[in-house]
Formats: sequence, C-alpha cells, structure tokens
Amino acid sequence: MRNITFETPYDDFPQWDPTDERTGNWNSQYDAISVQGASNVWLDHNTFDDGRYRDSQNGTYFGREYQHHDGMTDITNGADNITISDSVYRNHDKTMLIGNSDSKTSDTGKLHVTLVRNLFQNTVQRTPRVRFGDVQVINNFYQNDGTSTYQFKYAWGLGKKAQINAKNNVFVIAKKSPVAIINKFKGTQLSDDGTIFNTKFVSAASISHTSSTTSTLGWSGPLTASKQLPESILQTAGSGVLK
Repeated sequence: MRNITFETPYDDFPQWDPTDERTGNWNSQYDAISVQGASNVWLDHNTFDDGRYRDSQNGTYFGREYQHHDGMTDITNGADNITISDSVYRNHDKTMLIGNSDSKTSDTGKLHVTLVRNLFQNTVQRTPRVRFGDVQVINNFYQNDGTSTYQFKYAWGLGKKAQINAKNNVFVIAKKSPVAIINKFKGTQLSDDGTIFNTKFVSAASISHTSSTTSTLGWSGPLTASKQLPESILQTAGSGVLK
C-alpha cells in the first residue's frame, strides 16, 4: 500500500474509560490502517494527518481532551513481517500501536515490524508503542516544533515482552517540560545506537524512563548517517513523491 494520503478517521462517539491512565481518558474506535493477523505487508510513501478535525477543537470533558481519533497505523492480533517505510505521520496523538493487549500472549514470536526512513512530525506518543513485538526502528526523523497543540510526550513505548532495536534516529524536539524518548511499560529489551537529540549524539535511555540493554539488529539494508538524515527524509518521505 503506497503513495496514499490518509485523513485520520473521526469517531463521533468516543467512550470514557475511567481505568485508562491514572485519572481516566477518552478512547475512540477507528484507525486509518489496522493490520490484524496479516503477514508480509509493506506500507510505503504514505502520509497520515488528523487533517481538518483536530482534537484540540473539541474542548475537555472530565478534565481530559475530548479525543475523537485513535491510531494512524495499528498492528495487532499476530500480524507479522510488516514494513513501514518513507512515510509521514503528522499532527496526531496515539500514532502507532504494535500489539494491542498485555494478555495477548499468542502474539509471542510474531509482530516482527520494521520502521525505516519515516517522518514523525508533531506527534505526541506511540511512535511506536510495542507489546510482544520485535521491532526495528531505523533512520527515522522525529520533529516537534513546540507550537503545535500536539505536544511531544515520548517516542518509543517499551511494553510487555517487547524488543526494540533502534539505529541512527534523529530527534529535534522543542518542549518546555521534560522530554523522554522511551517510556517503559513493563518492557526491558532495548538497543539503541546513533541517536541524535537536538544536534547531539546521546543514549536514548539518558533522556528516558528506562535503560538500554543489548539486543541484535537484524536490519541488513542501507543506513543513512544520522547527521544526513533530516534533510534526506524531508525531501523523500510521504505521498506524492513517487512518480
């Protein structure tokens, strides 16, 4: 699936879940793309955006933003061998979920996903959030200008029995409050190399809620040097680029 622009689906009737996070939250139903149980899927040169209907326009109820959007690309229910490349994810909160439940133990040994050369621009979180999956995060550019209503929280959510292998990713994040690249949700397996955060090489764990461990990067394709990555991705990612 390639060269398509998606405006994220808008759920007119989000549901309140009092058990979501510490004080409850609104949850919507529909994703732009939901990959469930499928194998050998390639999503390439697509663009995802909340478009005309931003959650910030809806006010708050029970003290939380009245959120009408769910995921942009969710990969669940034993999906396997999925690649997302050269795509743009823009202006969104819960961007990408890999593995939908801590109780979905049948996902063990599946959910092999590669994210390569994508732009995550003014996204809040879940880029991606992973449960059970073995996910490679390679040569992606994370950019948040600090003026958007979509304020950056974290990029990589390390969930139950997840393994994230990260290589040569770049973050340019403007934010007043503390920033975390990684948020730990019961997971421990993370490798990270070549991360640049606001012009400096860092360990992702040094500005996160967890620490790095050693795991193996299975990627055998080309790698772009971190310092060259932003300019390259801004020119080549998203729909409308392919001729």
